[in-house]
Amino acid sequence: MKKGCFLLVLMLCLYGCSQPKDLETVSDGYVEPAPAEMRQILLTLPEEAARPVSVNETGERLYVCDGYSIMLQTLEAGDLDGTLRSVTGYSRSELTVMSQQLPHLRRYDCVWTSAGEGGDQVGRTAVLDDGSYHYCLSVMADCAEAGDLEQVWSRLFRSFTLA
Repeated sequence: MKKGCFLLVLMLCLYGCSQPKDLETVSDGYVEPAPAEMRQILLTLPEEAARPVSVNETGERLYVCDGYSIMLQTLEAGDLDGTLRSVTGYSRSELTVMSQQLPHLRRYDCVWTSAGEGGDQVGRTAVLDDGSYHYCLSVMADCAEAGDLEQVWSRLFRSFTLA
């Protein structure tokens, strides 16, 4: 009798093992999705900024104009705080960042001030985020001249887009 009960319990336990089950597995190799192809920045530059005065190996371009400078940079997306710190010198929590959803992009805008060699400076930045890259446009000028540059900067930032 004991043998019969034992065999019955054993058969019931093994019955669950015979059924095919969906198994979840964990792979050691995580394949990170490849970033999208880097896009081209489209921008209407002022006439005085016809050529960049500096282009580095990462594609960063600096234009020096009459009383202000324009910087174009492309950085990897994913860390907006790091991008803002790299571009402005301030973290996102130290800035007032305005965000706007565009078709297939997110745009971030901010303004900041800093002390420069010749006095206080004001800067403005726009960041276009396509999910793979942060495309950054920044301008800097002395605070005393920034008011006179508002129309030039407005045209510049309105024209900032991607191909």
